[in-house]
Amino acid sequence: MGLLQDVRRLQKSLCGVKSGLLFLVLLMVVSSSAQTDPCTTNAAVPSDVKINFSTNECHFAWSQQNFVVRYADNATTLSMVVSVNRANRWYAIGFNKNSAMIGASALVAWVDPTSTEPQIKQYYLGGKTPVTVKVDSQIKFSQTPQAFVTTDTLYMAFQIDKAASIGVSLDNQLYAFGLAGQLPNSKTNQFTQHQLMTSVKFNYVAGTTTSTYSDPTTLRRSHGVINIFGWGILLPVGAIVARYCKPWDPAWFYIHVSLQVLGYILVLVALVLGNSLAGIVQDVDFGTHRALGIFVFVLATLQLTALLLRPKKDAKVRRYWNFYHHWAGRTALVLAAVNVYLGIDAANGGKKWTGSYSLVLAIEVVVIIVLEVLSCINRSGDDDSGLQLGGNFHSNYNSGAPPSYRGQV
Repeated sequence: MGLLQDVRRLQKSLCGVKSGLLFLVLLMVVSSSAQTDPCTTNAAVPSDVKINFSTNECHFAWSQQNFVVRYADNATTLSMVVSVNRANRWYAIGFNKNSAMIGASALVAWVDPTSTEPQIKQYYLGGKTPVTVKVDSQIKFSQTPQAFVTTDTLYMAFQIDKAASIGVSLDNQLYAFGLAGQLPNSKTNQFTQHQLMTSVKFNYVAGTTTSTYSDPTTLRRSHGVINIFGWGILLPVGAIVARYCKPWDPAWFYIHVSLQVLGYILVLVALVLGNSLAGIVQDVDFGTHRALGIFVFVLATLQLTALLLRPKKDAKVRRYWNFYHHWAGRTALVLAAVNVYLGIDAANGGKKWTGSYSLVLAIEVVVIIVLEVLSCINRSGDDDSGLQLGGNFHSNYNSGAPPSYRGQV
């Protein structure tokens, strides 16, 4: 019994030691996490910076992307050191009174992949295309801007001469970074569109920032993808099923309705996202895209309503309903395709988005041509061909007048 009690005491002692060690480990982890904020652990300007700071304030200007600003503001100069986690991309801080990228004067820094040396240049962002980005001189500096790197951090250091920088709004700041691997071209002074950006109003006295604009890249991408999937895939496929799959009655009808309802729900979601974008985006003219989007959505709504009000097969007005339903749907799909291209252009989506959507359209056009040829063969009475995918269609479907009723759904 004595030996058993000794063993139990030893076990309790070991459990106590383990608990103590676990507590110490957790404490170290928490302490390590707390030290990730450079403004609380080391607000001092790195020794490589050659700018003389009279004060040393530090602020997380864009905490989601770890943009840290150390600054000193007085009557004559604004001194800043902007640091961010280093990666193979460009980083920028800009100044613009309307909080937009277009029209901003910006300092852009990156690491040259060949020389591995940090680069920093001043640009004027005159528009959305590379040719509108020019070397800028609106902001005057007391000292030459400086960029340097450590193992995991890139720094931009500069001191602005306030008196000489007439017309530059230093309170409204923008922060942005580019796509991975797409760096500025020092010779042509061009760089690619940003991946993400935000803008803030900086209060140098209180050391605080107020967000004035957040880049809706994710929202814009969601709007585009959902629209392409709805208008570009589900709704056209539903129309194809209705036209070429009539022999599979009544399955074709339920497939057609399911695809159209699901597609309608998606374009409704895309419309809501687009309306949100309209309240956020400040430097894009999408008036035509928005108006056409609303128009085709109204057509889609009328199509759904027409489905609920569909006359019976033997009703005299059924042929007029067929004519309206077919051509209103086709019109909506064609205009929607045009509008998708307008949206890609307004969002500056580039060749990847245009090419991807064009591939989707090309596949659908090829499928329609093949099925139309097969349906023509069937209509010509070539029953021996074994090609029955086209269904039993009548030539008056393609005429400009309402088709006569022949028992079609």
